[in-house]
Amino acid sequence: MKVLRTTLITLAVLAVLAVGAFVLRRSPTEQLSDGLRAKPSGMEKVTREIPLVNIPTATERQHRAMKEVRQMGTNATALIPELIELLDDKRPNEAIYTLKGMGLAAEPALIEAASHTNAVRRRNALIALCVIQSTNAARVLSQALHDPDPTVQQVAASRLASLHQNPTDAVPTLIQALETANDETAIRGRARTLASYGEDAKSAVPALLKIVDKGEYNEIVGGAGYALKRIDPKGATQALIARLDAKEPEIRRGAATLVFELKEDAEPAIPALIKHLHDEDQQTRIQCAVGLREIARQGNVVVPALIGCLSDPDPNFRAIAAIALRSFPEEARKAVPRIIELLRETDDQLAATGLFTALSDIDPEAAQKFAQEHNEK
Repeated sequence: MKVLRTTLITLAVLAVLAVGAFVLRRSPTEQLSDGLRAKPSGMEKVTREIPLVNIPTATERQHRAMKEVRQMGTNATALIPELIELLDDKRPNEAIYTLKGMGLAAEPALIEAASHTNAVRRRNALIALCVIQSTNAARVLSQALHDPDPTVQQVAASRLASLHQNPTDAVPTLIQALETANDETAIRGRARTLASYGEDAKSAVPALLKIVDKGEYNEIVGGAGYALKRIDPKGATQALIARLDAKEPEIRRGAATLVFELKEDAEPAIPALIKHLHDEDQQTRIQCAVGLREIARQGNVVVPALIGCLSDPDPNFRAIAAIALRSFPEEARKAVPRIIELLRETDDQLAATGLFTALSDIDPEAAQKFAQEHNEK
């Protein structure tokens, strides 16, 4: 083994000497190109063990080459293709920073890279176009909103917003991209990008409401609600109220979920939410009860309605109504006898947990007394 090791080290030394002689015959630009294209090899580990010889790794060679390229600035434009290849790295910060020194000379290559087959390169090219302040960045970003890769789409949407592009140009493109997206990350990202335009994106409200109409509260609906609050909270509240009377249960359900994002802006919807505490759709009833807990500041109107829900035939909904009453502990004390009655009647463990939690917040002494009685039995 010692003989083999010695042989390998000797070969490595000879290889280093040969490379050194070759490098001396190459121009400075060619040497930098070699450094930028450096790739790790199996010999690196061996050469590390050669005494008194400090041979840089491929990563170190790339770092040194990029440092020299930055010092050369626009005089190093011949090396742009090598820097573009480095955008394939998932951590391309140094390559992008180096391209920044090239200025607009790097623009054509970056625009081409934005349509490359490698999604990582496309994503990083979009970032670099913004960094070099390309005059074509908005156009390329708008096209990238339809990229097949969700990560590229998300970068395009966020960067488009950061450019503070004229809403007249950007919003229609974002709306179209929102309507054609079929990926959760992309939909949420585009909704949030539209939100950054505020009231200038009012034309996006119908498209955002279509997302809410799907009914189930999730990150996509949450993203749409987030955008609606920042674009047109009053209009969104009126849409919420109108949709609570829709024939389709999923639309009523979706409307009720908007409360979680609109919060205090949804206060005008309180009468409609109270009305639909008795909706035939269970999920709509639940969302209305929880929504009232989120937005109602005064309990004098809400508490009687929630107490009425304690007579609902659904034990889980009764528990949710009781939990909603926790937000109004003073006004809700009149509900304590009914909550205790339900606790004694229910066989549903989940409902019992909700009822007891509500009782503990509304009247801790009554909860402690009930617990003692229950334990004695």
